[in-house]
Amino acid sequence: MEGRVRRARRRRDRMVRKKLGIAGLCLLLLCSCANIRTLVKTSLQGIPLWVTQPDSRTGKEVFVGQGTDENPFNARLEAMNDILSKLSEYLGDNVRDTYYREFTTTDTVKEIGLSVVREYRSERTTYLMVECDDDALASRRSDVVNKKSAEDAVIADLLSKADQAYRDNEDVKAIDACLDAIYAIQTHLSSYDVKPLVKRCVKYIDAIRLHLSMIDGDHATAQVKVLRKQLLFSPKVKNAPVLARFTSENLQGGRFPDSLIFNTGDDGTFRFEPYDSSIVDQGTLSFVIDLHDRLAKLKTVLPQEEYQGIVDAVEGQSVSFPYAFVSPYAGKEMVVTIQEYAIDGTLLPSHDATDEITEYLADQGVKTIANSSGTQDGAELAEEIHALYPNCGYLLFGTVGVVEYPRIGEKTITVASGRMRLYDLKTQDVVMDTTEIKAVGESKSEAFSQIVSAAISYFSKYL
Repeated sequence: MEGRVRRARRRRDRMVRKKLGIAGLCLLLLCSCANIRTLVKTSLQGIPLWVTQPDSRTGKEVFVGQGTDENPFNARLEAMNDILSKLSEYLGDNVRDTYYREFTTTDTVKEIGLSVVREYRSERTTYLMVECDDDALASRRSDVVNKKSAEDAVIADLLSKADQAYRDNEDVKAIDACLDAIYAIQTHLSSYDVKPLVKRCVKYIDAIRLHLSMIDGDHATAQVKVLRKQLLFSPKVKNAPVLARFTSENLQGGRFPDSLIFNTGDDGTFRFEPYDSSIVDQGTLSFVIDLHDRLAKLKTVLPQEEYQGIVDAVEGQSVSFPYAFVSPYAGKEMVVTIQEYAIDGTLLPSHDATDEITEYLADQGVKTIANSSGTQDGAELAEEIHALYPNCGYLLFGTVGVVEYPRIGEKTITVASGRMRLYDLKTQDVVMDTTEIKAVGESKSEAFSQIVSAAISYFSKYL
């Protein structure tokens, strides 16, 4: 009886061991299935096993890269770039620019103990395997973490300042801080995502409203107010820099875009006056919050879609109005006397300067009477003109003369000097005075014309 029991137990034990063996084999097959597929793949493609199953030594980390090109040299460079990309992902920092030159010229990177240990070239593809020192990589990753932590603290401080500025109704200051944070994220190691910050900037900008009032198109003036749009109450935006944009004209008649900076201060508003005398007589004045410098920095580091989104938001809040200067002297008669002198002080019979001045005044709607008096003292001439033309309100008196004819190489040029004053004939007071103007030209007429152009530029803001 006992013998039968022992035999039954032995049969049971054999069955258990057999089942465990079958289960273990199945588990082994399941675990190695991927390896078998890899073996088959590498065998069929004729590439070494280390390409898909790189082996590493103790204390080493391995990376495999591949590059495909008909030219073996180019394929090898591409494989190196692939390794640097994988290494950057592993370290959490883009190290391509840092290591590329050393790696591609020496096959090593000393800082992290990197060296090429295996290489294979198929028909068109090159494979490289490198080893790196584990401790060096760990140190590099620690440096990356520390740098990210430090930069994250800077960005957090900027965002805190943005929050405070927004609470203080200094919206543009808040936007500036956000843009600075975006630039820091794009140019330094950071764990922050730039996209939410771009959306935050656009949200702040979209809430801003520039409002124009008391517009005077005849004198190009207006009251500019900056508000933050909200449902029930729109608070004024304090200390907001606003760019006034317009077209200016240089002395040669060339036109160019120009601008002036204003600030809303604590009142959230300012009065625009065309302080720049070179502004053209007729055009459009536009106003926009000034983010120019920060946007110029971001243009080179921010993806085009995000950058354009911010620019479009800024331009979407701009306001403008047309203007056309009306001269306070329009419809009134003005006597013009411009005396031209030779280098020896002789009064010349020419009147080119007078013609140029009267032509400009006519364009401004000012009626002129040309006078060729030889009286050289302005005060005396004003009395003389007032007696001759009692119904005229003003006298524009000017002198232009040749100073010298210097030689530059084989060429002789003309240096001229001039001055122009505007008299109120009723009070005999000088309303405007250009003081002395000097100019250089290739001829007398060109030098005189330069002086007239300078005088016109000076008078233009008054006429």
